Amino acid sequence: MVQDRELTKNKIIIAAISCIERDGIQGLTTRNVAKEAGVNNASINYYFGTKENLIDQMFSHIKDHLFSDLEELFANKDLNVYSQLKVFFTFILRGISNYPNLIKALFYSYTDTTTFNKETTRVFDSYFNKLIERVEKEESIESAKNFRISLMQMFSAVIGLSLPGTIFKEYFNVNFDDLEAQQAYIDHLLKHYITWIGPAEIEKQTPAVNQMLDRLFNSDQVQ
Repeated sequence: MVQDRELTKNKIIIAAISCIERDGIQGLTTRNVAKEAGVNNASINYYFGTKENLIDQMFSHIKDHLFSDLEELFANKDLNVYSQLKVFFTFILRGISNYPNLIKALFYSYTDTTTFNKETTRVFDSYFNKLIERVEKEESIESAKNFRISLMQMFSAVIGLSLPGTIFKEYFNVNFDDLEAQQAYIDHLLKHYITWIGPAEIEKQTPAVNQMLDRLFNSDQVQ
């Protein structure tokens, strides 16, 4: 019974994500979500009470899956810093590409994402601090100090691609929906900042990077 309840709630949450991608968060209605989920409108009220509560639980669902996937990534010590960040930035950039309206809702359109953003910032800080400690241990304290700034700049360069509009596609003639363009952008970014890991080591870890990406995307982080 409990399992059936959770399955139905999960189906409604996934339907809400689909509706936001199709109509934007401003066009989200419980009626549309119910239709997408294949349930009656009363089920939305029963499981979530209000549309606002459904949205809050949807953000919580996304956050839990995101944190679980990132925990697996940053716990993998077989990957060097370059490889971990390549997986991380690919994960983020592909999410921006695949779920533009959801990203827009998180950063721009929905007014009550304070808790989500605070928790996400806290978790990202934790992972980034682990990377900085690793650089300090493997390289030097001075390298770690510089790396902290580099991390901020690299993260901004990826998150900045979530900006509304088509400036990158139209002005710079780059289509970030293209997987090769995504990889070229991320490799260019990482090679500019992570200079102590050579091409041979980067190439050696490519299969492990691809394997980790397959694991993360097959887990379907949003669903």
